[in-house]
Order: sequence, then structure tokens, then C-alpha cells
Amino acid sequence: MTDILLYCGLAAAGASVATGAVTAAALWASRRRLDRDPLKEEGAADVGKKLHLRGKDPRFIRWRRARAVSGAILTVTFLLGVAAVYTGGRQADRRRLEEVERHEFIAEQGREKEEARRLEAENLRTDADSSRETEEARRADADELRAEAEQQRRIEEMRTLAAISAELLSSGNTQGALKFALESIPGASDAGIPFLPESQKAISDALFIYDLSDGYRPYLTVTLQSYITNLAIAPAGGSFAAASPGRLSVYETATGLPIAELAMSESGYAAVRYLDDRTVVYATPGGLTAYDLLSASAPWSGDGATSIAISADGSMIASVFRDETYAVVYSADGGNRTEVDFGENRQWVADSGRMDDPGGNILELNHDGTMLAVSFANGGLKIFNLANKRRDIEIYEESDYTFFEGGFSGGYFAYSATGPGESLFAVIDTRKAEPAISMPFTGKVGAFADEGGVYISYNGVHTAIDPVTAAQTQLGADPRGLAAGGFLVSGSKNSPVVQVWRYESCAGKGVLSYDPGYMHDEARVNSAGDRFMLFSSTGFRIYDADGDLINETELPDAGNVQAQQYRREGGGSYLAVAYGDGAVRRYSGDDGAQIAYERVQPPGPALYQEFIAGGLLIRSPMDRAPTVHDAQTGELMRELEGEGSLAYVTQAGDHIIAGFIAADGGRFGLLLEGVAGEIVAYIPGLCDYVDGRLIIDVRGAGSLREAHLLSAEELVGMAREALGWS
Repeated sequence: MTDILLYCGLAAAGASVATGAVTAAALWASRRRLDRDPLKEEGAADVGKKLHLRGKDPRFIRWRRARAVSGAILTVTFLLGVAAVYTGGRQADRRRLEEVERHEFIAEQGREKEEARRLEAENLRTDADSSRETEEARRADADELRAEAEQQRRIEEMRTLAAISAELLSSGNTQGALKFALESIPGASDAGIPFLPESQKAISDALFIYDLSDGYRPYLTVTLQSYITNLAIAPAGGSFAAASPGRLSVYETATGLPIAELAMSESGYAAVRYLDDRTVVYATPGGLTAYDLLSASAPWSGDGATSIAISADGSMIASVFRDETYAVVYSADGGNRTEVDFGENRQWVADSGRMDDPGGNILELNHDGTMLAVSFANGGLKIFNLANKRRDIEIYEESDYTFFEGGFSGGYFAYSATGPGESLFAVIDTRKAEPAISMPFTGKVGAFADEGGVYISYNGVHTAIDPVTAAQTQLGADPRGLAAGGFLVSGSKNSPVVQVWRYESCAGKGVLSYDPGYMHDEARVNSAGDRFMLFSSTGFRIYDADGDLINETELPDAGNVQAQQYRREGGGSYLAVAYGDGAVRRYSGDDGAQIAYERVQPPGPALYQEFIAGGLLIRSPMDRAPTVHDAQTGELMRELEGEGSLAYVTQAGDHIIAGFIAADGGRFGLLLEGVAGEIVAYIPGLCDYVDGRLIIDVRGAGSLREAHLLSAEELVGMAREALGWS
């Protein structure tokens, strides 16, 4: 547009110039005409000159005037043309400048609009980026919240699994407890989740890792389809058979896996016995049956039977059907069937229904099956000599006794007889056919005998008794248990659960053997770790590392002893004995010599104690359970459950050990996590901790034994190994 206006201005200027030029040309032509001297044209120039007529000639005057006018007009016209050209150029320049300025203005407006659009787009992009960042942050927060929620859910799940493990362990299912305990530990997908104290305690409890006592421990449980009526275990302990009404179930003892399911008599009196490790003999609806577990077949069967007896050498089998008046004796292969006539006597049976066998009958074969002992409902008790009837031993033809237990051990027959007024334990020498021991009791007494010995049970105390000398040795468990091959099976007749126990011995972990009859409250180790002090308020003993007694001291004025403390300080150790009158005696932990005597303010009754270990403060009021607090803030973290009074607290690496005195005077310890004070292990019998060694007093065995604190990883490895997973 600017170019068009410029061209128009130049054209106008050009037109003006052209007009001026034409006018000038016309005037020039006119002037040229005027320039021609009219006198010259007429030949009168010379005359004019001479006469001076030229300046007076009107034509000359007009010509001169016209020429002057035309010159002036020409000049003016030229000047007007130049002015017009100049003015047109200026106007063109001005228009061009205005156009340029207008274009620049328009361009600037365009640029401003473009910049505005760019800024708007940039703002939109910024807003979009901000929205995207906000959304990403929101998603990240949501993901973090979901991750935290999932982590918390998993932690709660792990706690639940650990609680299930504890429940299974309390019911005796150690294998199940270990499995659930291992499921409660963090897996590969549980990044950031710690090993929970509950899980660590579940594993250590299920492994009995800090229980160094000897004996049968819960191993696994098996649940039948109905309640238990009878149990038997193979001679080598490889399998066990559990009877319930109408069914016999045989399981592998080490795993609890089923081996066989067999039909059995519905009667609660129906018995099952092992003939050998592969053959079970049991009562079926069709009669006595022998079943081979390896071939899964029944090689033979006999007459109807409920009660069964098998000789210790496995050569003979005797059976009675309920209250029949005879017994049938078979050889191990089912042949050589012989009847033993009871006359008019019969065994006691509660009724003819399906009532469970309440016990109280004796039907027992001796070692080689040549003698059969039978008790009767009328209180009679007789030993039948199957090889020579004339050598039968009639202990009671009849009596007031209503409940019998007993069996053979070598050449002796031991029995207990309980009646309404008194009970009797007796041992018969079958070779001499005369009593060897006779001991009356008030209340019920139990007897058990096998080729391992003769045993008596009374008021919950189980004792082995020598049939010749009558010397007694107290036992830790009921000898009537079904034990073989390191396993024991047990069950209740009102429950479908069979408990399998496994024998564990920790004698190899002993560091000191002492007289188990020596009464003491505590056992401690000196700083050097080579002297052991057993002490009570009446005295102490010190043993060296070889178990030799090097000092025994009776404390003077023992009745006035109020408190005792064993301390390890400055590389030495001593026992401080405080008396009610303020006297304090100190005895060396190395040799027992008295090393100090002083009098102080008599101690008052200790109703409250505080212990600080690591970042924890443990308070022990006398009227309630100890509590764990943050040592800096005093904030309550948890209450330590357990029946016993807190005796001491000590640091054990990253953990804390709290030692307790149990209600029966024994000792136990709790291993606490060092940050929040959560329990990670229960340590029965703990009496001392020194230099990483847990000293555990197994009083019944007269032994101090040693254990070491295990890491979570070590516990997991041991649990996996115990389950056969590694």
C-alpha cells in the first residue's frame, strides 16, 4: 500500500513537472517568436539602429514585454514545477514514512499479539507443567500412601502369623508353629519391613532355642476325624496308630503324614498294638487282624477281640473280646491258636454300648509270651502259666479292688490295685511265685512295668523302683507314656488331637555339673569366666571350670540376711551379703574368701526398683508388672508380662536382658529389643549373662549350661533346617 501511495505522489509530481515543461516550452516558443526582431524581418534593422526607432517601436515594446512576461511565467512555472516536484516528493516521503510507521505499528501490534499469544501459550504450558507436576506429586503421594498402607497391612499380617504360631505352639504343634513363624518374616517383596520382634520370639520359642533342659518337647500334632479311643507307637518309633470309633489311622511319626486308613471296630474298648515296626494288630468288626504296613495287606485275622496284649519279644499275641470268659493266644503269624479259660471270671466292662475304655483291667503277656496276667471284675488277679497250668499264680481269687494297672519286667510282675478304702503297690517274683515288694497307699496309685524297669506313680510323682532292693529314683515324666525311638505320642480320649513329642537332650551344652540336691537361689560366673558360684541366703559353693568344688561356706547369722548381690567390677567379682542390722560382708567370687566387712545404713524394704540400660528405663514396682519407658522422656512403651519379680537388667549388645525370679524361686529371662523394649525371646532358667554367654541353670539335672544369643538370620536358618527346607 505504501508503494502505491508513493507511486501516486511521484506521478503527481511528474505531472506537475510535465505541465510546467509544456508551459515552459510553449512560452519558450512564444519567446522565440518574440525574439525574432520584427525590424530584422522587415530589413529595417539598420534603419532602426540608425534612427533609434527599435526601442520606440510598439511591436518591439510588446515583444520585449511578452518575452519578459514569458520568462517570468517560465521561471514561475519552473519554480512551481520544482516546488510541485519537491512538494510531491515530500508528500510521497511523508506518506511513505506514515505508511512505514503504520506498517511498523501494525507489525508491532502483530508482534505484541504474537508475544501475547506466546506468553499465553507459555503460561498454558507452565500451567500444564504445573498441573502435571501437581498430578505427579498427587500420584506420588497416593502411591506413597498406598505403599505405607500395604506395608502396614503386611506388618499386621506378619503379627497375625506370629500369633498363630504361638497358638499352635501352645497346642503342641511345633512344626506348624515353625511354618507360621517363618511365614511371618519379611520376604523378597517386603522391602523396608523389619524383622518383627514377634516373629523372632515365635521362631526362638518354637525351636526351644534357649530351653536347655532335657526331655520330651512338643513336636507336632495330628487331628483325627473323631475322638481318640486308643494309641500305639511302633517299637522303633517310626510310626504310630491312633484308633477312633470305626477307624484306625496310622501316621509317620517324624512328619505326621498318613500311612494307612483302616476300618476298625466301633467299640470304644477296641485296642491296637504293634507286633513289630511294620505290623499293627487291631480289633476289626470281623475279628482280630494283623496288618502289614509295608505291603498294605492283612496277612491273617482271628476271633473277635477288643483287648489285646503282645509279648515284649513280639512272638505271641493275646486277646479278649469284651467280657468273654476266655482269652485267645496266637503266635505272631496267626497260627497256634490257644484258649485260656477264665472259668466263670470275666474282665470288667462298663456296658455293652460304645463307651470308651476307662482302663482298670490288666491283660499282659510276659517277655516271651509264656505267662498271661489277667484281672477280673470281681477283684481277682491271676497269672496264667501258658506252658504249665500247675504253675499258675493266683494273686487274688477275688477282692474289693476295682482298678488294676501293671505289667511284666523280666522275671517280675508289678501291679497296683485301687479299692474304695486303700490302694496297694506290689511286685511278684514270678520265678519264686512270691511277693517281692508290697506297699500300701491311701488314694489312687498307679503301676507300670516293661523290659526297661518297674515304675510307680502317686500324687503326680513318678518313680522308678528297683524290684529287688525297692530303691526309688524320681522321674521327670510319666513312664506310662507311649515312647519309642526318641518320640512320644499322647492324646486325650475326649479330643481328636494326637500330640507327638520329641526327646531333646542339651547335656552337651553343659559347663558345670553340680550336686542337684544342693539348694541355691542363684548361680553366677566370675569375671574371668572360670569360677561358678551357687548361693542362697544360707551359704554358697564355688566350683572351678572342671567342676571341682573349691569352696563351701555357710553364712553367719543366716536368718538375718536381707539381700544379696553378685557383682563384677574392675576385673574382679564378689558376693555382697547385706544384713538387717546394716552389716555387709563381701566374699570373693574367685575363691570364696571374705574380702570386706562394713556397716552401713540398714536397707529398707525394696518396694520399687529402676534399671536403665541403653535408651530404656525399666521400672519394677512390687504390686504390678514391670514397665518399659523411654529413658529420656519417661514415656511408657509397654508392660512386661510374666509371673515373677524383676531381679536385674543388663545390656547384651543391641538387646537388653531382664532377669526375673519366678514364683517357685526359679529364674527366667526376657530378651528385649533395645529400642522399643519388645520381647524377642523367653529364656527359661537364665541365671547370668557375661561376655556374650547366657548361663542357664537346669536344676533338675544339676547342670549349668551355656547358650549364645542368635541373630534373626541364624534363627531363620535353624528353623528352615528343622523343617527340612534348607
